[in-house]
Amino acid sequence: MQKTELNISETYQELLPELKSFVYRLTCDKEVSGDIAQDTFIKVIEKQNQFKGASSAKTWIFSIATNLSIDWLRTKKRWTENAQDKAKRLSQRDDTYREKYLHINQTSPAGNFDFIEHINFCFTCISKTLPIEQQVTLILKDIYEFKVEEISQIIETPAGTIKHWLFVSRKSMTDIFDRR
Repeated sequence: MQKTELNISETYQELLPELKSFVYRLTCDKEVSGDIAQDTFIKVIEKQNQFKGASSAKTWIFSIATNLSIDWLRTKKRWTENAQDKAKRLSQRDDTYREKYLHINQTSPAGNFDFIEHINFCFTCISKTLPIEQQVTLILKDIYEFKVEEISQIIETPAGTIKHWLFVSRKSMTDIFDRR
């Protein structure tokens, strides 16, 4: 196979925002997501001679970021189905927060944005209850619109397994949402 040149500086500028967003969805930690994104590009620089062009540069780079994220996630506990409810109860104990939040949502044009962000957060929160591989698969497919074949390359898993994980994870998310 012919070696493909990779313009790392250009690729870095182009992919960094989306990559950080992806890692943040997995880790729910801005600092960690920034660190993993930077570590990803350090690995890209170190391993650029291994990029053969068998996949797109984006798929290859997301593969590196996914592996780093999964390694980090394996050191953490999975979220429980009611994690978001617990966080909500904690925040609502603070009268100042509750008053400001309700006022902003009822009087501000940003309230619609907050509603959309809340839905996105619900998706992320519920997805955190899934096994890591299913969570990664679902986010890559439904948020970042990778094809099944690309996801298969990213997490080095057969396409049939990816399709199964998508089915199971979507069903699990629906069941959890319905119960809540």
